[in-house]
Amino acid sequence: MLLALGSLMAGTVLVIVGLLPVGKIGAQQRMMAVLACGSLVIQSDFIGPKPAEWVSTTLHVMLVVGGGLHFLRTLQASAKHKRGEDPEQAIDDGLAGLGLIRAFDRNGDVKSLDAGIEKMRRAVRAGAGTEDGVVYAANLAMALRGRYERLRDPADLDEAIEVARKERYAHSPRLGGLLAQLSSAYRVRHDHFGDIGDLDAALTFGREAVKIAAPQDRASCLSELSAVLVSRYERTREAKHLDEAIDALERAHRETLKGNVVRTAHLTTLCFLLVKRGDFERAVEVGREAVRQVKPGYRLFDLAHNNLALALQQTEDLEEAVERARTAVRSVAPDDPGRATHLANLAMALSRTGDTKNALEYARNAAMVPASDIVTKVTAGLVWSEIAASAGEYAQAVEAFERVIELLPRLASRALRRSDQEHLLGRWAGIAVTAASCAVADGRPEHAVALLEQGRGVLLSRALDERADLRRVPQQLAAEYERLRDAPADDIPNRGRRELAAQWDDVVERIRAEVPDFARPPGLPALLDQSEAGPVVYLNVSRYRSDAVIIENRRVRTVELPGVSPESVATQVRRLTHEVDPDKQRQLHEVLAWIRNTLTDPVLDTLNPERVWWVPTGPLALLPIHAAALDRVVSSYTPTVRALVDARNRKHNGKPKSPLVVAVGNAPGADPLPNARPEANVVRKAFPGARVLANREAGRDRVVTQLRGSAWVHFACHARMDLDSPSRGRLLLADGELTVLDVSALDLPKAELAFLSACETAHPGALFDEVITLASAFRLAGFAHVIATLWPVRDRVAPAYAADVYRLLANRKSPAQAVHRATLNAREKYPNLPVLWAGHVHVGP
Repeated sequence: MLLALGSLMAGTVLVIVGLLPVGKIGAQQRMMAVLACGSLVIQSDFIGPKPAEWVSTTLHVMLVVGGGLHFLRTLQASAKHKRGEDPEQAIDDGLAGLGLIRAFDRNGDVKSLDAGIEKMRRAVRAGAGTEDGVVYAANLAMALRGRYERLRDPADLDEAIEVARKERYAHSPRLGGLLAQLSSAYRVRHDHFGDIGDLDAALTFGREAVKIAAPQDRASCLSELSAVLVSRYERTREAKHLDEAIDALERAHRETLKGNVVRTAHLTTLCFLLVKRGDFERAVEVGREAVRQVKPGYRLFDLAHNNLALALQQTEDLEEAVERARTAVRSVAPDDPGRATHLANLAMALSRTGDTKNALEYARNAAMVPASDIVTKVTAGLVWSEIAASAGEYAQAVEAFERVIELLPRLASRALRRSDQEHLLGRWAGIAVTAASCAVADGRPEHAVALLEQGRGVLLSRALDERADLRRVPQQLAAEYERLRDAPADDIPNRGRRELAAQWDDVVERIRAEVPDFARPPGLPALLDQSEAGPVVYLNVSRYRSDAVIIENRRVRTVELPGVSPESVATQVRRLTHEVDPDKQRQLHEVLAWIRNTLTDPVLDTLNPERVWWVPTGPLALLPIHAAALDRVVSSYTPTVRALVDARNRKHNGKPKSPLVVAVGNAPGADPLPNARPEANVVRKAFPGARVLANREAGRDRVVTQLRGSAWVHFACHARMDLDSPSRGRLLLADGELTVLDVSALDLPKAELAFLSACETAHPGALFDEVITLASAFRLAGFAHVIATLWPVRDRVAPAYAADVYRLLANRKSPAQAVHRATLNAREKYPNLPVLWAGHVHVGP
């Protein structure tokens, strides 16, 4: 009786399996069901007592019907296979691939991940057009992103994005899960390469994923959105993004079933985020729970211990923090990119216990993990330098800084848009300044010069490299170099920019095989040569020490500045005022007195020169150093000594030229400048041959055309600066803007002098050490001398100042002498209003 009942049940299953449409179960599952159930039906005829006749008949009918249906489904599957579809094979491959991917999640076995990706690729191809196709695509994108994070091959991220962006999934009910993986791939690419477009895309897709997620996908979508919001927080430092990230992750955790290992991942990440927010006690609590849930050998084991160690450091439980950090380091694979982060965390914990020797060893190892990405390498290198400098191990600190500074051009890669390059350099501002302080402390002032030159003005140096002399380069290579140099990279998608950057590196390498010194910065001897015309003085301020690093008579020496600190400089910068008010102007006088007493006099007392070139670093670039030294020396500025080398290499005869004058008093969207035209008239009075483009005549295209044939140029117009992205600084013309990037792209062989009588044309914005200003842009375009302003120009006094400068130039004074004398004259006229005379600067030789 039991055998008969079991056979009837097997026959029923056989028919049901045959009725299931192609794609509902895998081919292997269907075949196993047919074989197992069919064998039971057949065995009932030969084993045990003979069943009732109606049972036997029913069983044979079921066998025939089930077998026939299976044959029909096989034919249907074969037809789909010929059209490029194989939904049953997709199911088999999808299940097998997911199993292999989960094996990687458990034990970190990369071979399992590779095999899982291949299986999932087959599932995506075979499952095209099926309801489950979107699930296979999401799993493939997830696995590719995971492999990138482990092995760092950018092609995996590109493929993940390509897979997830397929339009054929647009109407699937499981689309939310796929969009979450697309968001994650974009987020990781942003975090490791810095393209803000990727972060914007990640946030857009992440929010959409949560909005449309199917119930079974909602928790994973919230988790991925949380990660994107953390990246947004890191980019903007706006606390609201971190708060939203924590909220999203906690919601994901609540919506994930108990027992799911993903909950442990949530806790591990939440511990880290709570540390970022400063909620240390809760971070420790959450971190301990994550550690309790994860077993040794599981891929999250090292990360859970690392994050708990990070939290414990903040609660001063340093002994346990060290032990947890050691566990993390022992548990992570030697070739895992995450090893650098774990080593750096252990180094910080040991440093806080006073074990400097071991802290330095682990920090050095962290900085040298070959598999880590550029951002992690920089971060680890700075941990190393911080521990070394704080311990007074200045030689080792310099070594650490050298490694970091070498990475800065790669950090601000040519594969990025200019705004992204600036953001990344601004994120780690002050590296060269601190490195130079350590070199001085280590008794190596010449090395301090090298570090300041290499670590400041990274984008300016790149631009100077790109202007390298091609006359020694074979014609074909030179043509390829120029094509790549002039390619409009900002308008090209991410992958295309990376391809262009790779091509650029290749062509430079091939040129250097022919011309070894091609596009290389000048060596220290060339920098020291710049002191022949007068001393060059870096003003360098860090939290370790402050010094004037002076190049004089082809030697380098230092003058310590004990009255200067980052805090005191910040105080003086805050006290700068542009208001024409007696009380405010007394405050500006006090700022000038502070500069004189703490900076310029201590330096000039050891020099007594006729000329000096100032290279202020950090926020000192905002202060009128020259105005404080007005009674002692003729001052000029240079962003870097290398820029001074380039300016002096520009050959010109020094004779006065008739300027091109651009006067725009009524730029669209800006307040009127009624004295712009009168200012043009005073220039023409000094140089009757001056060409004037006024108001409507001063269109952008016409101005650029006229610049190409002009040796001298004068702008009397509005200017705008962008604090966060100084390359967007611009001059306002009659029909548009002339930006820093526009000017920097020009190559003007006839250029000699540019007078930028507009607001803040020498203000560096927030990127002090990159010195990205309109003044530096005109300097790069070819103008050896630039007269510019640190703050807003007063329209009513600008014509008189310009008249004085041009009168002096007409009398064969140098641009630096003309600015110096005109400033003295303005001070004599307005002694109590330094805002009217202390803001004009000369940049150049």
